[in-house]
Order: sequence, then C-alpha cells, then structure tokens
Amino acid sequence: MREDDADQPPAPRPRGLRAGDTEREKVLTVLSDAHAAGRLTPEELDERQSAALAARYVAELPALIDDLPEGAALVPELERLSGIAPGRRGGRAAGKDGQALVPRPPVQPPVRQDGDARLRVAVLSGSEVVVAPGTPAVNSLALMGGDTLDLRSVLGPGVEFEVLCFAMWAGNEIIVPPGVEIVDKTVNMMAGNEFKITDSVRVDDQSVNLMAGNDISRRSTEDETQPGEQGRLVLKGFSLMAGHTISVQPR
Repeated sequence: MREDDADQPPAPRPRGLRAGDTEREKVLTVLSDAHAAGRLTPEELDERQSAALAARYVAELPALIDDLPEGAALVPELERLSGIAPGRRGGRAAGKDGQALVPRPPVQPPVRQDGDARLRVAVLSGSEVVVAPGTPAVNSLALMGGDTLDLRSVLGPGVEFEVLCFAMWAGNEIIVPPGVEIVDKTVNMMAGNEFKITDSVRVDDQSVNLMAGNDISRRSTEDETQPGEQGRLVLKGFSLMAGHTISVQPR
C-alpha cells in the first residue's frame, strides 16, 4: 500500500450487501422487544419476523423496524451497511449490480395438511420414496438402514411437513427444494444431523444433542428463492449413533 493511501478513509461498503444471520437476529430482537412493549400485535410481529427471516439483502431490513423506538440505534447501522441514504428508506433499495430491488411478496405462513401420516420402516435396508403432494407427514423407523425421502413434490408455498423418525445406527436421506425453512427438533445421542444447504434455505436448530452435534454446510447459488417461500420442514424424533442427511436439490 502506498504511504499516501494510509490516510485515505476506508472504501464504503457496496450497495446490495447480502444480509446474514447476524443482521437478521438483531432485527428479530428489536421486534421481540417491541412486541413485549405492546407496540406490535402478534399478527404484526409474525409478519415482520417472517419478512426478516426471508430478507436476502440488508437494505430490506431497516423498513421493518424504523417505526419502533427499540430499533433507533440499529436502523442507522443497517443503513450504513446497505448504503441507504438517510430518509430514503421508502424508495427501492439497490440490489446486485446497482439494480433496484423489487419488493417481494410476503412468505405465506405454512400450515400442516390434514390427513394420515405415511409410515416407513427400514431395517438393514432402505428405499427411494417420493412423497406425494398432500401428505402431511412421514413417520419413520430406521434400524441400521434408512430411506431416501424426496420431499420436493410435497413441499410448497404454505405447506408444513413433518418427519418423525426413530433411528439406531442409521438415518434417512432427505431431499428438499430450494426456499425451505427447516426446523430441527430432534434429540440425538452420539450422533447428529448433517445439513447440506444453500443460501435459500434457513435452519432453525432446536435440537438436543448428547455427545454429538449437527453439521451445517452452506453453498451460494444464484437462486433468488426466499427461505420459507417453499414451505417448512419440521424434523422430530430420536437418533442413537445415527443421524439424517438433509440436502437441497432443485425440482
């Protein structure tokens, strides 16, 4: 670096900066505090939380909290990161390559479908299973084996799907489409689940692990689908020296 460059101010952050979990969590904290103070109804809280979790760019976040005193300190911080000029939050924010971001429709809240769960038993073996649309859940028993559960047909906007599995020395391979929210509520002993996901998928890890832990690897893609736009997958059950592998594949 040249000596005269040392006194130069740092270059401003580029417009269209992608949002990360850190920025989203800060916004969620503000929203929770505002709800506790009676400023947001439960419906408003749910709507804004969904929008925060689905945000792809930092520029989408300030508008969610700029009318709340709890967000007074965070809004300027987000504006600096995103390059939004003060007082310009009402306009369209810049996205990749300086192009304007078109507001996306809100993510449809997922609802579990009515009907009977599909039962799967895998002992020392497994099968490839394409779960049909309209199926509400899969109940699975895996003993030294496991199925490949393809959920790309059953998951979609407004759909909540549940996989309840009890596994020993094995686990299922679970395939989901881009744009899914995954809530992991499993209990695992000497094992854990492996998530091979993309930027368009969010994992809410509520699992309980003993002598184990989940492994989450993420890769970037050009897919613009929002997390939760294609529904929610809820994982439940117990695994002993076993775990599931969840991967993302396009339809």
